[in-house]
Amino acid sequence: MALHRARYLAEEVFTEPEDRLLPTTFTKNLATDISQNLRKLCTVERAWSRIEVRHLDGWVANFLATQGFRSEVLYNDENDCWRAAIDQAPAEAGLPASFYRVEWEHVVQAQNITTLDAYLVAPRLGRGTRLSREMKHKVWAVFQEYRAELNQPRRKEYVDLIRDARQLIEQKGLKRPYRAVLVDEAQDMSAEAFRLIRALVPPGENDIFIVGDAHQRIYRHRVTLGQCGIDIRGRGKKLKVNYRTTDEIRRFAVQLLEGRPIDDLDGGPDDQQGYMSLTHGASPTVHSFSSVADEIAYVTHYMLGLQRDSAALESICIVARTTSRAGDATWLIGGSPGFASSRSSAVTFSIPSPWPPCWKRPQQPLHVQSSRR
Repeated sequence: MALHRARYLAEEVFTEPEDRLLPTTFTKNLATDISQNLRKLCTVERAWSRIEVRHLDGWVANFLATQGFRSEVLYNDENDCWRAAIDQAPAEAGLPASFYRVEWEHVVQAQNITTLDAYLVAPRLGRGTRLSREMKHKVWAVFQEYRAELNQPRRKEYVDLIRDARQLIEQKGLKRPYRAVLVDEAQDMSAEAFRLIRALVPPGENDIFIVGDAHQRIYRHRVTLGQCGIDIRGRGKKLKVNYRTTDEIRRFAVQLLEGRPIDDLDGGPDDQQGYMSLTHGASPTVHSFSSVADEIAYVTHYMLGLQRDSAALESICIVARTTSRAGDATWLIGGSPGFASSRSSAVTFSIPSPWPPCWKRPQQPLHVQSSRR
């Protein structure tokens, strides 16, 4: 959807030589995929020359570098600065460390709160734990210590860099060349990311195009676009036909979310009423095992059956919850008679060497990936 919209805007709407369009998303791999597919769609070379595909993190890093900003970015939640701040948390508060992390991300960072006064009056919808005014003072002391720890060696969380980029644009009145920004997989963008997107393009017709599905959200960002300066009231459309998966897979996946509140990316509720898939196939099955060995044995047996039915092993993907478990599967399944192990195109795993002598090494590749990839 976003790709065809980008092509239309580049070929039919924003056609001046100085016009620029920015299709963006939240990871480098997705941006690469968008760029490759969009290049195939754009048959007019002049239109393609007006399109700049970048993942937002990459855009921010490049922009800040041109402005002379240099900071160490902390991607890990459990960094030294955070641990030092949590050590200052008052024991009498009785709040677990996980509470502070979620409060920091969903309230403080999401609402761009920088002072105690702002935190005292900030809405905390959906947080579950009520905090008195006195308790908020104690919680804020932890956040204040964390910010102080970050400032000493000029460290920042990535959302801070996004905020820095937006504030530079706004405070210096920097004009960006974009006539339109198109966002794919919007459900995984933070509120600060959308504030930056609003700052990148002047308000007007065809200025921002957003595609997202909160049912597919990977990260914990819940955003109300209206609070980020992006008004979509009366302008949003629901796409209810699934062309990608069978109806059996769609139903199975949706059942996992039953009873969970899903938002519509603008603060309201969403549901699955009216959604459908046009294709059908076998229903997914679930098997439980008492040990990893039993699980691996079943998967190996199942794959051997697929191979006997002439299924190509390179068309099979085994997904594990963690990279470590995926590595175990690579070693155990890949070493079974009938299979060979190879490095995935997306992530590299260490394969034990030498190969166990009781297992033969055949020629067909097997790809195993962790679910985070």
